[in-house]
Amino acid sequence: MPGFRTLSVGSVILLAILAAVIRIFGSGGSDCEDLDCRSFFSPGIIQSPHERPFFFRDNTFYEPFTLFRPFPPAKDPPVQAVNLEEWAAYFGPAVPKAELSNLIYKVPAEDVANTAAPLFQKYANKDRVTKALEYLLLAKRVEPIATRSADQGWQGNVSAKPLDMTLVQELIDSAEKKIPQSDKFLAERYRLQVMRLLYYSSRYADAQNYFEQFKNSFGGEGSPKYRFMDLAAGAYYKDKKFGKANYLFSLVFDKFLPLRRSSYFSFHPMEDGDWNETLALAKNVHEREVLWQLLGIYADGMAAIENIYKLNPKSELLPLLVVREVNKTEHDWTANQDLYRNRLFIRTEVKSDLAAVGTMRLARLKMIADTGNTTKPYLWRLAVGHLLALAGDSRMAETYIAMARKSMPNVPEIQEQARMSQLFARTRAIRSIDRSVEPYLASEFEWLRNSIDSKRGANFRADNLNWWALGYLSQIYQNGSDPVRALMLTDSTASPLYGTVDGIEMILAFKRSPATSFDKFLVKNYKYSIEELQELGAIKLLYSGDLTNAAETFKLAGENAQRELKADPFMIHIKDCHECDFKAPHTKYTKVTFADRMLALSRASQGQGDEAAQASFELANGFYNMSFYGNGREIFDTHHHNFYPDVSSLYYGPVFPSNGNPNSEIVFNMDLAEKYYVQTMNLFSNKENKTKAAFMAAKTEQNRFFVTHRDGKGDQPWTYFKLLKDSYSDTQYYREIINECGTFRAYIAR
Repeated sequence: MPGFRTLSVGSVILLAILAAVIRIFGSGGSDCEDLDCRSFFSPGIIQSPHERPFFFRDNTFYEPFTLFRPFPPAKDPPVQAVNLEEWAAYFGPAVPKAELSNLIYKVPAEDVANTAAPLFQKYANKDRVTKALEYLLLAKRVEPIATRSADQGWQGNVSAKPLDMTLVQELIDSAEKKIPQSDKFLAERYRLQVMRLLYYSSRYADAQNYFEQFKNSFGGEGSPKYRFMDLAAGAYYKDKKFGKANYLFSLVFDKFLPLRRSSYFSFHPMEDGDWNETLALAKNVHEREVLWQLLGIYADGMAAIENIYKLNPKSELLPLLVVREVNKTEHDWTANQDLYRNRLFIRTEVKSDLAAVGTMRLARLKMIADTGNTTKPYLWRLAVGHLLALAGDSRMAETYIAMARKSMPNVPEIQEQARMSQLFARTRAIRSIDRSVEPYLASEFEWLRNSIDSKRGANFRADNLNWWALGYLSQIYQNGSDPVRALMLTDSTASPLYGTVDGIEMILAFKRSPATSFDKFLVKNYKYSIEELQELGAIKLLYSGDLTNAAETFKLAGENAQRELKADPFMIHIKDCHECDFKAPHTKYTKVTFADRMLALSRASQGQGDEAAQASFELANGFYNMSFYGNGREIFDTHHHNFYPDVSSLYYGPVFPSNGNPNSEIVFNMDLAEKYYVQTMNLFSNKENKTKAAFMAAKTEQNRFFVTHRDGKGDQPWTYFKLLKDSYSDTQYYREIINECGTFRAYIAR
């Protein structure tokens, strides 16, 4: 087997950073791009709930990601619960379990006698009660010693608080004296308390000797036996006797569910010599299988599969390892896909799909699947089929999946996974638009969507497959010059279709009359209503200055266009203050009434004199406030945020110099606002009003500079600032500008 190596802390940190970079700059589809969101193969099909914590995941122990969790995470029964059940069986139904639990775990030592008296009043065997309470008092004295470093594990630093070694020895002696006088149930627990005292007082050699002397005194499979063994394993570990420690941890892992996680966590083969020693200690084939399974979970899954298969092809420990290997392969494949898409700061060469899957891994698993002599042949064939799909060999993938389906049990979760893997394989086979496969896709995506909805996220991998497959096909249709179907497969707010009225009309036409089952599925999958699309069209018309058609189209946009805006979109100030405008008493507008008002103002602004000037000013204010800089951002925002800008490009320009949503560029456009402020200046006869218009024109000029020079470089324009200084310095409004506007003060102070 390969030698064991440990990654340096620096390497781990670097890998974490790179993983974070890839997630941040990834495909932009899902917010969650770790293993949970990029795996399509459910390990739960092995139908082994106690092994679920050891399914493959980046975290130490597996818990499935789901937005809706209709069931609590699977947990092994705690040691306390098992111990309580054993005590309840010891006393029988005469002693209520809840009160017994309180006595064992909550009542302090000094109150045990008073609490126990009424509890055991009707219990016939008084001698048993007396001896049990004597044990309980000793155990409660041991507990503070055993738990003083409870959170530090086998490798933690010992607490600085000194131990009273005299007390420790006194308790050990007391326990040893009681053992000959006790029945088997209590004697085993006294042995456990002695072992706890030896271990937690750092007498590791004594703990090892005590284990070897009394390990055969435990009969049955009760909790004291494995807790005793677990502590002994820790003592061996502390003395760097890793071979023996790992062997004992493997026994606990295999036999005692409550300590299964902790024993795995403590299992650490350090060198090949330790591992060979551990293997040599195994007394039978099953123990060797368990050791290899632990190693497979810990370090090398394929080595574990091969060695267990040689020992026992029908081992019940193989299914966990094979589904872990599939999920690990998905992880490797996904990482390779990310490299292909992003290539950020990484010199690693992108592999072929087959290389990412691993030719040796695939060949070895295929050999076992072809032999067909495991306990679950269908599982191996399904696993190989899924790996072949990842590798890009969809034809062979479907062959293996079909073989698996012929022999698999009629278990819904298993049947569903086979259907998902087949959909994955067939989707991967598509390289260009193929109308003949569309009916199959429509049917399967409909089934997949219904499965997702009915289970409310319980099988999140179905959601993953749905997200991935739709995204993959979207790119196929985009490359095939079918942008509408591409968009309906996977929406993108940055799609050029949303950037034009014609594009939106194309979507509307498709949505109104889908012709095939596939098109009907697309319409159902697409999340925009007719009214929402009308709203998008109205916004595009509004921002292009086509006020007549904008006003008409907003009336088709439904309730979204009828919601009240937070502020009066015709209100302006020297210094923009959106929150102030929200709170101030103001005239109420909706998108519909705003568009109507803008249309009326545009008509009134076409005349001459102060009336046309005032209309021009209000019209300009409307154009200003419906921009990103004004108080009416709700005017361009929608349920899907198609025109909302990528704010990182605004506030972190040097890092993200380009806007991630080109469709949002319309909300930065100052041309119409500037046009009508200039028109206002030319029409007003009053100099104060001219000053207001000139300053607002200056704001449009400055806003345009900031949005077109997100890196902060370039010569800032001063056209209107110069006009203000040269022509309007004698006005009252000019003085107000100086008081409120720091940028203008800095300009005139140059």
